[in-house]
Amino acid sequence: MLLKLAIKKGINNNKSLLGLRAEIVAFRKEGGSQQEAKQVLSELRNDFMNNAEKEDRILELLDFVCGWCSPSLRVWEEE
Repeated sequence: MLLKLAIKKGINNNKSLLGLRAEIVAFRKEGGSQQEAKQVLSELRNDFMNNAEKEDRILELLDFVCGWCSPSLRVWEEE
């Protein structure tokens, strides 16, 4: 999946959190669902479970996807 590759590459290249969020926004605009984004991020969390810093970055992205953040940063309005 393109989102998974983009997020994984971005995290490995120390892309900013908002830059990574922009990848998810682009995914949504292309018709990607919130559930698909959650699935991709869950898979990546497992991939990065031996690296706390990278796993934390995934958790921050999940906050944007799930709406556990400032309303202005939510990627989807409603689940």
